[in-house]
Amino acid sequence: MDIRVYRSNAELPDHLRGQILSLIRIEWQDDAGDYLGPEALPEAWHPSHVVGTRGDAILSYAGVVWRDIEHAGEVFKTYGLSSVFTFPAVRRRGLGGRIVQHATSWIRQAGDGDIAVLFTAPGIEPFYERCGWRAMPATQFLIGDRAAPQVHDTVAMMLFLSAKGRLHQSAFADARVYVGVDPW
Repeated sequence: MDIRVYRSNAELPDHLRGQILSLIRIEWQDDAGDYLGPEALPEAWHPSHVVGTRGDAILSYAGVVWRDIEHAGEVFKTYGLSSVFTFPAVRRRGLGGRIVQHATSWIRQAGDGDIAVLFTAPGIEPFYERCGWRAMPATQFLIGDRAAPQVHDTVAMMLFLSAKGRLHQSAFADARVYVGVDPW
């Protein structure tokens, strides 16, 4: 599998964009059960795409986004790992692990993030832990209207990247953290 990072939606070739959006729509729906549309990773989230291919076909993928998050009186540049998938026919061959490892390294090497967060289904934590992510079972991540947010009902995992992020690590444990209207 060849792995490449595309640093924006505009840089992503059309044939890969179509495959990514199709696979995202198959794998995830929004809360109303609707398929996620072409703005699965909108420009406002500063998306990058970590794509594993064989020829023109995507085998594995991870989206990387970032936004500023205010928490505990501080603003943290927060990277998010989003829409991680491996094409079903080639799962259980280590390709997903390679993509997550590559995306995690890319986040770390960017050098400008304070923290990183990913949201996953229960039972998947060991997969991400092998790539350095830490489960945050007692932390509630909040989404929706800031005045009346809802708990994002998934398993959250984090990286503490910068000195600032590591210094405030305890502020994220057992906390309620608002991440915005939509999760990534």
